[in-house]
This record gives sequence, C-alpha cells and structure tokens, in this order.
Amino acid sequence: LLGGVVTGVVVALTLTDNKNPSPVPVPVPAANSDTSVPISPSPIMPPSLPIPVASPTAPPTQIPGTADILLQDLEQWIIRTEQDRLAFEDPSSPQALALAWLSSDNIALSEGRPISTVLERYVAAVVYFATDGPNWSRQDFNLLSELPVCDWNNQIPTDRAGTIGIFCEGMSSIRRVVFYDIGLTGTMPWELSLLFDLQGLNLGMNALTGTLPTELGDLTNMDFLNVAMNNLTGTIPTELMRMTLLANAYFSSNKLEGTIPSQIGGLTSLSLLQLADNLLSGSLPGELTQLRTLTRLTLNHNDLIGSLPTELGLLT
Repeated sequence: LLGGVVTGVVVALTLTDNKNPSPVPVPVPAANSDTSVPISPSPIMPPSLPIPVASPTAPPTQIPGTADILLQDLEQWIIRTEQDRLAFEDPSSPQALALAWLSSDNIALSEGRPISTVLERYVAAVVYFATDGPNWSRQDFNLLSELPVCDWNNQIPTDRAGTIGIFCEGMSSIRRVVFYDIGLTGTMPWELSLLFDLQGLNLGMNALTGTLPTELGDLTNMDFLNVAMNNLTGTIPTELMRMTLLANAYFSSNKLEGTIPSQIGGLTSLSLLQLADNLLSGSLPGELTQLRTLTRLTLNHNDLIGSLPTELGLLT
C-alpha cells in the first residue's frame, strides 16, 4: 500500500493485483461532513404541499396509430441508426415499452403540448423499463403517473437525505435525476443524454451492469455525476471529458478498466473525483495536475502503476 497526502489533495493509491479489494462504500451524507457523498450538490426551493402518490399507469387500449404518430414526432431525437429503429419492433424492448406507455399518457396526447414534454416523459419511461422499474425497491414517487414530470419525486429537496425522483428545480425541464439505492438493475440507456438540461444524475448504490453510455458526454450542463457502487464494466469514456462544469464525479466500486483518460485535465471544475475500487490500470496521467480546484481524489484498490506526479503538490 502506497499512501500519500499531498497539500490540498487527499490521495489514496494501492498498487495491488486487485484480487481481494476492500470495498469502499460511498458514504451516506452526514451533517457537517465534507467527506460524505451528497445526494445532490444543489438545493432547490422548499417543497410544496405533499401530493398523493400515484402508481405508474398501465397502458389501456391505445388509439389506433397513436404510437406511430408519436414515433414520427420523436424520430429526429430517438432514432439515430437502423438499430435504434429495430428496437421498436421488439415489443419487450425498453424503447417499445416506453412508446406503448406514452401512447396512452394523457399529457403526451394533450393538444398543444410541447414536444420537449413528450420527449422527457419518453426518456423517463425508457429508463424505468431499461432498469426493471416494476421491481424497484421504491415506488412512492409518482414515476410514470399522469402527473407532470416535475412532480415525479417524493417531495424531499435534493440537498437532503432520502430524496428520490425527478426534479426540475423551479424550471420547466428536468434538472436532476436521483435514483439512489432503489434497486436499479439492467443497463443505463443512452436516451438519458436526451435530457438536454440535466445538471445532476445520481444512480449510485444500485446493481447496474454494462458500460457507461458515451452519449452522456453530450450533457455539458452536468455538475454532479454519481454511478458509484454498481457493477459497471468497460472503460471511462473519453466523451465524458466534455462535461467541463462537472464538480463532483463518483465512479468508485465498479469494475471499470483501462487507463484514466488523459483528457481528464479538461474537467477544470472538478473538486471531487472518486475512482477507487475498480480495475483501472496504467499510470496516472500528468493532466491530473491541471485540475486546480480538486480537493479530493481517491484511487485506492486499482491496478495502477508508477508514482504520483509531483505536480499534485501544487494543487492547494
């Protein structure tokens, strides 16, 4: 075990074969603690009076042709390739299930509704079906109900423990998605990248598999990303390095492999970066020293080699 404390940055680095890594859980938010993993970094306005919890609506008999019309309306966003189109021919795919639900959703079918409203409801439905939503451990936050998407949450502000759901934070579009520790399985759908105004995504402490979608790099307004404590594989996509506003990034306790992208030096807003308990290899990129606002960096329990860049001592 090689441990080092560098001025201004806490660094933990283990050069082992990673056969028996000790899990480093994402800490539960605690009052007056700067080492806790926050549920989300930004407060929202105090919640309104609680609303009745509504269960996801089961698709009733659809109006003939409704799905085709909706698919045509959304096509420019949700169909990029022929493979995307083929997904709708499989009635069990998350995309087909989401479209079927949307075809009976009163808000999506209402006259004069913005297409952005339809798109957000479709994306939320894809996430629900792609991650086995019917078997989530929490069902008390109105997801896929006939309420507006901004009410698909449990009415607890995003700066407090226990918050779950989708939040607009006083705006008309989705700003934060918090599905922390509610039993998500399956894979992260690329359609999350269609939430163009998204600033925070918290999918930590679940059982997600597969790889991180490269399309997430299109979410350039993101300041918070937590996918820690899942079963994600593959590499850290270089496309994520386009999130130049990202301040807190949690990737720890997965099965991510490969090297740390050198493009990480472009994330100049980072203050916290957790990469511990993965299968990362190679040496530390010197570009880490470009992260002038970084105050916490965890690297322990990986297969990293080499020495710590001396320039890390300049991060004060």
